[in-house]
Amino acid sequence: MTNPLQDVTAIVTPVANQDIVFHITKDGDHRKISCYLLAAVAYKNPHTDQDEVRVYYVHQNSLTVREIRRTGDGDWYEGQVFNQQSTDIATTSGLTANVVAIRTRVFNGNCDHDPVYKTEYQLKVYYQRKPDVLNVSYSVLSQSDENWATRNGVNQ
Repeated sequence: MTNPLQDVTAIVTPVANQDIVFHITKDGDHRKISCYLLAAVAYKNPHTDQDEVRVYYVHQNSLTVREIRRTGDGDWYEGQVFNQQSTDIATTSGLTANVVAIRTRVFNGNCDHDPVYKTEYQLKVYYQRKPDVLNVSYSVLSQSDENWATRNGVNQ
């Protein structure tokens, strides 16, 4: 895998009320994100076979989780599908993201003693909408269309 962060620079600067400002630059493209929380994940997309970097942050005014992303050597862009859903976050929440491999059994009509399995990859973003209630938003990466689903209260 090539280095997906080769063109990304993050500068952390304390400002009023102990906020943190992240400046993400790529070849002159400058974005300024004011946030308390930040999570990032890099992986090779199994459907497109390209390197992907996704950064999740909390929009300070609306307290919603937002996504910016980069595919291959392309420019940074807003995660349109993820950002269309309402992902409210509690002020006390943490934020993390990862990619997991899920092994699932594929129906084999001939016999049950010789099962066939496939591996699918899911991108997951964990956060809290309410204190002590963990939520996860996830997308199956091996599909051609990006779809997000949310499971609320996964720790209950």
